[in-house]
Amino acid sequence: MMKNIQQVKAFAKLNLTLDVLGKRDDGFHELITIMQAIDLYDEISIEFTSKKAVSVAADFELPEGSVAFNAANEYMQRTGSGGANINIKGRIPPMAGLGGSSADGAAVLRAMQRHYGLMDRPSLYALAAQLGSDVPFLLEGGAAICRGRGERLEPISAGILAGLCYLVVKPGPGISTAQLFAGLRPPYAGAKSDEARLALQADDKRLFLSCISNALEPPAAELLPSIGHILKRLRRCGALAAGMSGSGSACFAVFDDKNKALAAAEGFVDAGIDFCGVFNPISGFDIYNKQDLCYNNGSGWDEGRIR
Repeated sequence: MMKNIQQVKAFAKLNLTLDVLGKRDDGFHELITIMQAIDLYDEISIEFTSKKAVSVAADFELPEGSVAFNAANEYMQRTGSGGANINIKGRIPPMAGLGGSSADGAAVLRAMQRHYGLMDRPSLYALAAQLGSDVPFLLEGGAAICRGRGERLEPISAGILAGLCYLVVKPGPGISTAQLFAGLRPPYAGAKSDEARLALQADDKRLFLSCISNALEPPAAELLPSIGHILKRLRRCGALAAGMSGSGSACFAVFDDKNKALAAAEGFVDAGIDFCGVFNPISGFDIYNKQDLCYNNGSGWDEGRIR
């Protein structure tokens, strides 16, 4: 008999590179980005019901029509499945470029599929892409080079990424993704994602680290100067490289020694910092395998393949 309650982890992501290629006819921007899932996560409890209804509650303010709600509701409408009562405990800071709302939507969608099992893989990923640009990647986790709006994925094997960890720092204010992209104008910063992908394939750590960049960083720092100040501090704290994730405002520093990362984090305990922590990369998981990462069948968390 299927259990009626699941607890799932909604993992955050970092954009290790992000290139803007231009604006498309549909109003979105064409992107290339290398994303890495990390073990920062929201905790989600889902009660499955026979009623054709979805409810979502959280310990933070949710917008009307949240990605988590839309994920469960669209799955129910398209498959005729039962509904879900969802409760989210937030740990991923909002307006940070870490994929918080998309992570929640991906986790809910993954849980709906694991419980009801009514969508094939192409249909599930098509729904994920409709829900948000980052949702397809966050369904799968691991590391990938993502194209288009971010919905076209090419998984990347762990390689040198497995030995890295990340100090993530966010200033108090956040940045609206819509506001940032609305003001984005060419010329865009030089593209580095394809070069970074080749460096990863060649296990060339030095070249890969030199490719860490984000074309959204200059306009984001104009909107929020504290981003530039944090990046300067991160680059002086012994990190191998530093960058901004997504549209900000969270920034990250790359280390290959967790003790050094933890020591560096102690330098960011001040009034201007809203969030600070050290996180590991996580490998991918299979949506169709109930024994895989971020799934709890009631007997306790399976930490899976956290590196």
